[in-house]
Amino acid sequence: RAIWVAISLSFLACIVNFPLNYDSLHGFHFFPPKQKQDPESHHHLLDDAEAKSNEELTKLAENGKWIPAEKLDEINFQRAMAGQPFLRLPYGSFEDDADELEKLQDRAAYDFKYMAKSFSKYLNICKDKDERENFVKMINGARPSEAEQAKSKKELGEWFTDYLIAQGYWIENDPMMMKQMIVNSFPMMEGKGEITSENIRDRITQFMRVVAKHAQAADKEAEHHKSSLALLSKQAVTRTNSKLKKTQ
Repeated sequence: RAIWVAISLSFLACIVNFPLNYDSLHGFHFFPPKQKQDPESHHHLLDDAEAKSNEELTKLAENGKWIPAEKLDEINFQRAMAGQPFLRLPYGSFEDDADELEKLQDRAAYDFKYMAKSFSKYLNICKDKDERENFVKMINGARPSEAEQAKSKKELGEWFTDYLIAQGYWIENDPMMMKQMIVNSFPMMEGKGEITSENIRDRITQFMRVVAKHAQAADKEAEHHKSSLALLSKQAVTRTNSKLKKTQ
C-alpha cells in the first residue's frame, strides 16, 4: 500500500508541476528546447562548401552567393598561380540584403576570424627576399582589370549609400562630417593602393589587425545576443512562476 501511495503522490506532483514546463518563448516542453539551426548559417554552408568542387564554388561566388573565406582564398591563390585574375565578386544591392543582415553578420564574422589567423602563412612566404618579390608580382598581376575594379567601386558606393539611408542617415546634410565618419572607420592601408616588396609585410600585418578587430567585435555581438536570449527566457519562466503562485 505504501508503494502505491508514493506512486500516486509522485503522479500528483507531476500534474501540479506540469505548468512549469511552459514558457512564452517555446510553449510546453519536457526537456530544454533545442536551438533551431538556420540552414543558411555559415555552419551548414561550410559543410555544403566541402562537398562542392572549386568550379561549383566559383560559379556560386560569381553569382553573389557566399562561400567561406578559406575557399575563396584557396581559389584565388590557385588562379594567381595559374596567371589568372582574382575573382571579382559582385556586391549586389542593399535591397537584396536588407532582410538578411543577421546572416551577413554571421558569415562575415566567420571570414574575419579566418583572415585574422590564416594570413600569417603569407608572412612566412615573404621572409625570403626572392619569394617575396615573386609573391608581390603574382598578386599585383592577379588583380582584376581597371574596368572590373570600376564595377566594384560603383556597386560598393551604391550599397553603402543605400545602407546609410536605410539606417536613418541624411546623406545630403553635412558632407564634411559624413566624410570624416568614413575616414575614421577605414584607416589608411600601408602604401595605400600599391603593394611592393618593401611594404607587403607591413600591409599584411595591418590587414590582419583590422580583421582581428572586427572578429573581436563579432564575438562580443554574438555574446550579447546570447545573453539577451537567456535573459528573455529567464524572464518568461519568472512570469510563468509568478502566475502559478497567484493561482495557488
